[in-house]
Amino acid sequence: MWFKTDLEYIPLHFIKDDKFFNFTEYTSQHLETLKLSISRLGVVNPVILQPLQGMYRIVVGFGRFFAAKQLKLSFIPARVLKDDLSSSQILKFILLLHSRKFSLAEKARLIKIMNLSGLSPKQIVREFGSYLEVNSQEIVRSYLKISNYHPGFLSYLSTHGVSLKHSLSAEGLSFQEQGFFLFFANSLCLKG
Repeated sequence: MWFKTDLEYIPLHFIKDDKFFNFTEYTSQHLETLKLSISRLGVVNPVILQPLQGMYRIVVGFGRFFAAKQLKLSFIPARVLKDDLSSSQILKFILLLHSRKFSLAEKARLIKIMNLSGLSPKQIVREFGSYLEVNSQEIVRSYLKISNYHPGFLSYLSTHGVSLKHSLSAEGLSFQEQGFFLFFANSLCLKG
């Protein structure tokens, strides 16, 4: 239903360095662990790709893709999605594969991807609300606001368990002020 091919080995240079569907941040520690695993075992789980103008866009498996690039692999095992899938269908597929609860930052990034794909807050609630545990257009708009925060600042709020409501209190801070806050908070953690 979803795939046009079985497992293939796709040359890495045919995969666009496009992070459109990426909603998870990968730490350098996570990438090092993946690189170690891949160097020992190879890429065990294939990445999932969307055909896009003679190239491919990565949909699932960003960490594996980044690790494979750093290891200078030539090919990566992949499954290629059908050509005619809409962004909305691909997002549903991604959400069906995701097995754990989404963090604040992941929800914000996913909702931004949905919005960039042309979905209104009403459509996001209707089509994806149950996956994201989002039940109103106002909550979608709130996630869209915080999705524009400095990426590191948003991750900081998420990893420290700050709620959506409390995250919105930083809305008045500029991008630079958020970066400064992040630098200051990380400096305190390193010294404390």
